[in-house]
Amino acid sequence: MKKLLFILLITIPFISFSQTKTLTNEDKVKIAVRKHHSLTMNDFKSYQSVQWLDYQKKYLGFELSKVGKPLNDSLENFKGTSELYIEISKEYKNLGQEFNQKRGEALNNAKLYLNKYDATNVIFEKEKAKFTSGTPEYFITHVFRGKNAYSALIIQTMRFSVNYQYKVVDTQKLD
Repeated sequence: MKKLLFILLITIPFISFSQTKTLTNEDKVKIAVRKHHSLTMNDFKSYQSVQWLDYQKKYLGFELSKVGKPLNDSLENFKGTSELYIEISKEYKNLGQEFNQKRGEALNNAKLYLNKYDATNVIFEKEKAKFTSGTPEYFITHVFRGKNAYSALIIQTMRFSVNYQYKVVDTQKLD
């Protein structure tokens, strides 16, 4: 009897450790969404999960990274501004000789912004060459029930974006 008890005491911890489940990325995303619900719902106690749909993992490229996004935004801004000044110079050209000075100023501004674009593009390309891989972002659609502000139990469908740190960064109602 003592031997049997000894064997059981030794094998029970191994059995319980072998059944421990590691969480998948999808499980972690679902936990993040539930945590988001607990912070944002009117009455989280009324929360009932109905269905999880369309789990996706995407890698954000350099253009959307912490370094690339501001550079990319600047490039778009400089390009758009230079195009605007070119359009303005065309309008001044159509107005006649008295607007030649204004047309010249508009063209100079266009050149200035094109130079800024070129300089920023060089930095952008250098940083992009250093960039190794994108960071993952997860997307999942969730159908759930919960009480609204009027205590009516409603069904909602929402699309969630969860970053690589498993924090909800964006939500979109699909109803």
